[in-house]
Amino acid sequence: MHTAELLVSELVTNTVQYAGTGSVSLAVCLDEAVLRIEVCDTSPVLPQPALPDADSEGGRGLFLVAALADRYHAEPTKNGKRCWAEIDLTSKPSQEVACFPLLHRS
Repeated sequence: MHTAELLVSELVTNTVQYAGTGSVSLAVCLDEAVLRIEVCDTSPVLPQPALPDADSEGGRGLFLVAALADRYHAEPTKNGKRCWAEIDLTSKPSQEVACFPLLHRS
């Protein structure tokens, strides 16, 4: 599950770094063979991928998300935005797991 850990890290880091001081929430859902990671915040500004300079220390998070996730997107919500990524799992999990919040910062 290293891919999921990296996706969580990148999505949460981007939110904390660029969304300001509002609340942040993280949810992970497992539905059949799809793992969905969602990070919500109160900023209405959607992330915009940009090509970083070769010597830049940052700016590659969305490229990593795009490369590792099977699907990803950022969408406005009534209170800010939701950034999500999905991973198709190769085998069905042994038990059903519902969505649950993992992190909430206010």
